[in-house]
Amino acid sequence: MKTPNLILDLRNNGGGADFAYEPIVPYLYTNPYQVIGSDLLATDDNIKGWMALTGTEGLPANQIASIKKVVKKMEQHKGALFNFYADQSFSLDSVSTYPKKVIILMNQNCGSTTEQFLFFAKQSAKVTLMGDRTRGVLDYSNMRSAEFGCMPYMLYWATTRSRRVDAGQAIDNVGIQPSVTLGNDENWLERAKRYAEEGSK
Repeated sequence: MKTPNLILDLRNNGGGADFAYEPIVPYLYTNPYQVIGSDLLATDDNIKGWMALTGTEGLPANQIASIKKVVKKMEQHKGALFNFYADQSFSLDSVSTYPKKVIILMNQNCGSTTEQFLFFAKQSAKVTLMGDRTRGVLDYSNMRSAEFGCMPYMLYWATTRSRRVDAGQAIDNVGIQPSVTLGNDENWLERAKRYAEEGSK
């Protein structure tokens, strides 16, 4: 890639899986970044919910293996809230020359995994977050579901709890704030392009 400026339009992206954004991380990386981990409650229903994910069509083999490891750990800690993902610092061997500036557009429909990506991205010296705050649905996450059986409804519940909550950094119902706020009367893509080319003018 030799593009000097990159605009990522993530508006209305409700999330997905963390491994989906891994390929773009090297292009945004500038310095070691921190990730606050989470705890998982090991119950029979949560074990069943996680195991059901292994049947997801198109899920990469390495992700299936990772899920099975989580299930095995849950079976060993039944009834407990255990360390699902440790607090970590990540670093890469090099910093990509391009892009030099990255603008990420976000709004209140951005949630879950998209917010996890934004937590990484905002730590990069290349990145500017623009738009509106995110939805704020990440502190309690890794949702699983079950049918009621006799009614046309589904039950969804969170299986993990971020340690951001205890650290006083919770974002649920608050969201991640942009560095540059944009109004509904603006052309966001044009504003992002101008910001990348000219700075804060």
